[in-house]
Amino acid sequence: MSLQRVFGIALAAVMFLGVLGSAGVFLAFRLNGRSAGAVQASTAKSAQAPLDTPAESVPTSESAESLTAHVSETSPEHVHCPAVSLTSDATQQGVIPLHTGLTIVDAWHVPSGDFEMTERVKTTTADSVRLFLLGDVPAGMEPNAVYRTICREELQSSHLLYTGFRNGDPEMYPGTTLFSLSAAVFEDLKTKGRASLTYTQPDYGSAYEVEATASRRGVTHDRREWDEWSGEVARVEADDVQVPVIVNDRRVNVAAIHAKGTLGNEPMEFWVADDPLNPVMLRFAHPAHNFYIQVVKLSFPTDQSTRIEQSLKTEGSAEIHGINFDFASDQIRADSEPVLKEIADALKAHSEWTLRVEGHTDNIGADEFNLDLSKRRAEAVKQDLVTHYEISPSRLSTAGFGASRPKESNDTLEGRARNRRVELVRQ
Repeated sequence: MSLQRVFGIALAAVMFLGVLGSAGVFLAFRLNGRSAGAVQASTAKSAQAPLDTPAESVPTSESAESLTAHVSETSPEHVHCPAVSLTSDATQQGVIPLHTGLTIVDAWHVPSGDFEMTERVKTTTADSVRLFLLGDVPAGMEPNAVYRTICREELQSSHLLYTGFRNGDPEMYPGTTLFSLSAAVFEDLKTKGRASLTYTQPDYGSAYEVEATASRRGVTHDRREWDEWSGEVARVEADDVQVPVIVNDRRVNVAAIHAKGTLGNEPMEFWVADDPLNPVMLRFAHPAHNFYIQVVKLSFPTDQSTRIEQSLKTEGSAEIHGINFDFASDQIRADSEPVLKEIADALKAHSEWTLRVEGHTDNIGADEFNLDLSKRRAEAVKQDLVTHYEISPSRLSTAGFGASRPKESNDTLEGRARNRRVELVRQ
């Protein structure tokens, strides 16, 4: 099966996961069982074709920029959602604020290896949330990138979930949620322990082998044919379970409801953030297709702009996940600028400091390739600090370690995600 076809399957099957905050305002979301205030303070592929992918990618390469411009021109600004009445609770700001710049990274596992998808919140209104979605793919393949608008009315009441995307798709799929269950489905799981749910996707024909498992085919929606998997999901444990996520470079556990059931003729499994205002999908399992997906990282603007400086001062090192690169490349993406500026500010505030910039990868791909990639990425970070922030090159050295210094097991999506990183070490 070609990589293009596998990617298509992943896009359609994906049950992502949790736009933490993209589907609604975060309020009752709990991390490690602590209160929102406490958490906010604490966070203030194959060897021949390596699939090491950086976190939190946002399209800035030439091909993605070109595609973004096309999407901006063709996606109508006249996308309208019905007005909704927000409750007073829904207007409160939660632990992961739904603001412009919130960036979510999902890791997918498919038979050929790992991929990552990035969702970036562009705008929010009282009636809708608008995101830019980018599927990061190997060099030589066109990135899949679209804008998607989600109506808050659908976030409140829909039992229809659609998460796939392809270039040229319309900006809205009325009647569906995206990246989350609706408040109504969440309430059923919370109070009754079970809920009806339909997962749907456009019928892309031969791109997907779903004929034997779709609960029904030929559903007409928005003048297109759709496949649907319908059924019931039920809560597994009586209490919440913990799902690991890297939040602003900190590894935390998110309290979630674990549910599973048979949709169509296939078992599926979900882990949903235990938040009535924002029941986002944190993890999804579709074993029949050897397909698994998980939110592994998210970042958002905070007032804690000195986190890197404090870590370097107190611990002598800092683990960085917000410096993002093109797929299997040392090309730094533009959304890395806030983190690079924070590093530069720390160096300017401490003129006596010198740093070693270290590159690290996961173990997907050939060791030799990963070692070289990690060295090139570390050097790229140094050059960016020198060129754009006027840091003396004598204050920066570089090293690359490939996959030889993992932080966690490379056997899990979240482990591999944390292992793909840049580290700073004071000399």
